[in-house]
Amino acid sequence: MRDSTLDTCERYGLLPLQNGDRSVIFSSFTAANESGATQMVSLSNSSNSLVLGFEDRSVAKGPSDNDFNDIIVKVRESH
Repeated sequence: MRDSTLDTCERYGLLPLQNGDRSVIFSSFTAANESGATQMVSLSNSSNSLVLGFEDRSVAKGPSDNDFNDIIVKVRESH
């Protein structure tokens, strides 16, 4: 786990690589993915944390199982 300080006035995204291959990158920003495919969903949202789930296979190209549990990221607020 890594703690980082983020500026709340900025927008941040996640860019996971598929199997470490730099030519296959998915984005948490839907518009940045092929055909505008959703590769990340919010699994949980509370007052001080957010849990995000990524799909590891291209939703646009298939075959994707659409389980969005291949990479799980929790972002939490700290004081």
